[in-house]
Amino acid sequence: MPHCRYRVFTLLLLFPLSGACVRSAPRQPPALSGITIAALHAAGETDPVVAARTLLGPPVPVIGVRPGRPPKAGALLWNDPSTGRIFITLARGRQRFTLQTTSWTKPPAHVVALFFDGDPVPALVVATTPIVGHVPGALSPLGLDGYLLPPQPSKRQTVLHGFEITLEELLFPHEDLQLDLVGPWRLRPDNVPDVVGSLSLNVRELDPRR
Repeated sequence: MPHCRYRVFTLLLLFPLSGACVRSAPRQPPALSGITIAALHAAGETDPVVAARTLLGPPVPVIGVRPGRPPKAGALLWNDPSTGRIFITLARGRQRFTLQTTSWTKPPAHVVALFFDGDPVPALVVATTPIVGHVPGALSPLGLDGYLLPPQPSKRQTVLHGFEITLEELLFPHEDLQLDLVGPWRLRPDNVPDVVGSLSLNVRELDPRR
């Protein structure tokens, strides 16, 4: 009997410690899993043809994603070399990304959509330049499948899995940069200057007790 009492006491001592370890494990921020860019015409209509996405193959060109801000961005693309997809686990704090895609016409503005954790619906959707006469917030972003999604509110901030993600800065295109890293259907140079953009995300972990 004393031996049994010792075993029970040991189990009661270990289980609370195990639970404490699980509760104190740090949470992992969401992952940036897709970006689409599409032309926004003066009438407020999104053009699914003048567009790009983080996926290789028709109907629209690929977007190459690099860490950092141009012209000092990292040299390596974070896209999967065979599919063009991205899955970038974000860090806490501010992080910057450089976007590169094939050359195209210059519309009045663009609709940029950011996707997280493999969700086919974007969590952040913004226009690069306000369109005169266009209803604020009524934007039709391009889906990662290359087709337009239903109109949804313009959104620069979201909360996912206990993390607040804010799109603090977006510039597309950078008019003064002449770089060539991608072609329309490949993640290699094609001897045509790319259209280059950049964005900055700030990730803040929220207090779970609130």
